[in-house]
Amino acid sequence: MLGLTRDSVIMRPVPVRSRLLFALLLAVGVVVVTCGGASPAHADEGDRINEFDANYVLDSSGKLTVTETINYHFGDTDRHGIYREFYTRVFHDRYHDVKYDYHIESVSSPTGAPADHDTSTETLWDGSKELKLQIGSPDRYVDHQDETYKIVYTVKGALRSSPGYDELYWDTLGTDWDGAPFKKVKITVSVPGGVQDLRCYAGDIGSTDSCTSAQVSGGKAVISQDGVGAYDELTMGVKIKSGLVSDNKPHIVLHTGLLMLLIGGIATVITLIGSVIGGVLYYRSRGRDQRYLDLPPGTVPASGQQARTGPTPKIEIPVRFTPPPIPVGEAGLLVDGQFQHRDTAATLVDLAVRGAVRLDGAKDDVEVVLLDRSKATAPHESALLEAMFGTKKGSDKRGRSRKRLGQRGSLTKADDRAAKAAARAVGKHKWFVKVPDRVGESSRRQNLTWGIVGILCLGIAASALIGNAMASGRVSQILLMVIVPLLPVVVTLLVVQSRIGKRGVRTPDGRAICDQVDGFRSYLATAEAEQLQFEEGEDVFSAYLPWAIAFDLTDRWTKVCARLVELGRIPDVSPDWYGGGFSISSFDSGLITGSVLSSVQPIRTSSSSGGSSGSSFSGGSSFSGGGGFSGGGGGGGGGGSW
Repeated sequence: MLGLTRDSVIMRPVPVRSRLLFALLLAVGVVVVTCGGASPAHADEGDRINEFDANYVLDSSGKLTVTETINYHFGDTDRHGIYREFYTRVFHDRYHDVKYDYHIESVSSPTGAPADHDTSTETLWDGSKELKLQIGSPDRYVDHQDETYKIVYTVKGALRSSPGYDELYWDTLGTDWDGAPFKKVKITVSVPGGVQDLRCYAGDIGSTDSCTSAQVSGGKAVISQDGVGAYDELTMGVKIKSGLVSDNKPHIVLHTGLLMLLIGGIATVITLIGSVIGGVLYYRSRGRDQRYLDLPPGTVPASGQQARTGPTPKIEIPVRFTPPPIPVGEAGLLVDGQFQHRDTAATLVDLAVRGAVRLDGAKDDVEVVLLDRSKATAPHESALLEAMFGTKKGSDKRGRSRKRLGQRGSLTKADDRAAKAAARAVGKHKWFVKVPDRVGESSRRQNLTWGIVGILCLGIAASALIGNAMASGRVSQILLMVIVPLLPVVVTLLVVQSRIGKRGVRTPDGRAICDQVDGFRSYLATAEAEQLQFEEGEDVFSAYLPWAIAFDLTDRWTKVCARLVELGRIPDVSPDWYGGGFSISSFDSGLITGSVLSSVQPIRTSSSSGGSSGSSFSGGSSFSGGGGFSGGGGGGGGGGSW
């Protein structure tokens, strides 16, 4: 028997849950519309936008007509074309979304590239929605590495109103271009009555750096920007005379409309009980991890050895005294199926310990200094550094890149890209039967609680909706009797699928490495300073700190190490990866994790000057309440090649 390695290979079972659910939905005549289906799209390595030219024309009705001319450089010519994404529904507050009504008018290519196009709508993990415009032919590749595309579309609901003026506060590019930077951006804006004032910001989300050139000429806004990073934004604020545009406010809509009438509740509750029991049985048969039944936890068969596999029984996992041989970020994803924000914090500290970055602590925040990219060996580590620092040379005296943490939204994109890279990596390792559907901050207990509550609420609410429709003559009694009893079954299957999708089902190899992670977590959670075993001179504090952060055991670990200092087993000195000047006995564990956690939170609406992080709405203005910033407007989205 051998300890599991990262190169283990297993067979992947084929899940059948989706087919079962789809058959049930067809039985009751429910049409499920799912997002996706198109071939995967992404920006190829070496892609860039040579020139992005956008002309905005606002009429008195509030309709915004936009003409985008995009000169796109493909990294190679085995690409079919480009795609463009626009947010159509974004978060506003607890109960409301902001809705943008887009309509694609025309698509063409002045250079003769294939300009076939189709659109699709996708609901994203955070509940926002986007319209995807895919341009090109699946049967043809582009003829040249540089092609030009012209897109004409209209938007309604783009304006916002403040006392004394209206405003087009707009994210023009979007931050999700998948690695393709902009070499040159040109924008012109025409509005009724002429542009009264203009603001323009370019850079990272939250940046207040002004654009290269932004001026009002002949009543039009004329903006020019030299270079915009792939994950950066260009946001403009155009002031308009009040009273000249009729539709001058955001289109605010409710998250969900529910009619609280109770008809058919008894039937729903009865079938609900049965569906919950069925859901539990379904989960036990389909949702539990697989394991090598004849081998100790944490091991896999030797080459040529046969071993039975089956659902994981309840067994005790042995304590492991050293970290598993996998990156700490992948370990966090493997344990609960989620790449949580603390996994990002753990990855940053691990990179610092290994010399890829240095953390400089200040009174209230932390600054990350890039030292050596080559020491980021895991895909999610490279993705994190690329999203944080890009490829630009830094501006300090030694030419190093720096990133200050603590500002809300400054690490949101980096956190998301690290999570996606980690998910792809564990997929290649074949640690999951199916890689979890979504990676991000999540609580398993909270998911279970809200899943049960959701079944109850949705069952009763659905009965009320159907009952109300029946009273209005829009549904027959027979249809009511069919749908009401079956609806809880459908909802239960959806909840069970959601739980399986978020947590994931581990293969026997994945379960074995997860046992190693669980065993080391037990060690850090229970070992006392007097029991720890490590080599003399080893910096055990730094070596295990990333794992303690990932396991949410940072406070305990620092207390154990402070005790090691008291016992004289380790020196009370500041490690070289941290420039904050602390000693182990005085280490503030909350400064690093707190800075990261606040940085990955998306910018949300506030009473004075809200903001957005790609898919949330800022209720503020670029002319008041503290001014504007990059990423603070409406719109947004992204693009790339496919």
